[in-house]
Parts: sequence; structure tokens; C-alpha cells
Amino acid sequence: MSSPPSPVWDPNQPQPKKQRSTLKIVLIVIVAVVVLCGGAIGTGIYFLVRTVDGATQPMRDAATGYLDDLRAQHYDTAYGRLCRRARGQFSQAEFTALATGRPLTDYKVVGFNVVNRNGLVDGNVTVRWTQPDGTKVTHIIPMLQDGDTWRVCGDPD
Repeated sequence: MSSPPSPVWDPNQPQPKKQRSTLKIVLIVIVAVVVLCGGAIGTGIYFLVRTVDGATQPMRDAATGYLDDLRAQHYDTAYGRLCRRARGQFSQAEFTALATGRPLTDYKVVGFNVVNRNGLVDGNVTVRWTQPDGTKVTHIIPMLQDGDTWRVCGDPD
């Protein structure tokens, strides 16, 4: 009996393709998952910030309108921005006397907070205002949502 011929190595014969390593595939999958999750989280944060901004912007607009009126010494208009409870605490003349006693030359909104308690929506706007002598005062302005309108629910000092 004769033995089968031994395989001969031929350098011109194409080499079999190397298989991708398992590690390389796992790393590609992990990178893809991280990128997709990061994009989803970033998108979620973007929409959350937009929602919060949309919920607080009308309140901030009402507070800055009130402060702009005080700065311009439009006390009658500022008084009209007060909630019913605040207008019941003092007359327009008393409000004007309080506001002129503490004039405002500049301000900056430094914080805000909105709370919904059993359908009653209120909040606070924190401002740092500058008086004519240069003194900076931090003041918290209580706000109340009255229908679709935000109103200042505190006194001018």
C-alpha cells in the first residue's frame, strides 16, 4: 500500500482570511452603544431644559417687566402687575411711597423657582438690584400665576 501524498506548501496559494478577533467586535459594539446612549441622554437633557425654560420664562418676563417699571418709575404700571392679595395690602399711593423710598437703578435675575401645589402655581424670582448709592441688594420676589398671567405677590421693598 502506498501512503497518500504529503501536502506541499505552495507560496503562491492564497492564504485563508484571518477571522476578526472577538475583542475587536466587542469593542465596536460597546463604542456604538455608548455613542447611541450618549446621544439619547443628550437629547433628553436638551428637551428637559427647553421644557423647564418654557415653564419659567413667563414668570421671569413678568418679574423683569415689574422691575423695569420700578426702574423707570412707572409705579402705576408696576402696581397693576401685583396680585390681588398684594393690591389689598396697600393702596397705589402707599405702593408708590414704598417704591420711591427704595429706588432701583439696575438689576440682574440670579435665580427662579416654580412650584405647583394642588393646582396653585407660584414661585420666586431672586434678583440682585443696585440702588442709586451703588448698594447691591438681593431680593426675592414672590410670584403667583393668575390664569395665564404671572403677577408679583409682594411689596416693592
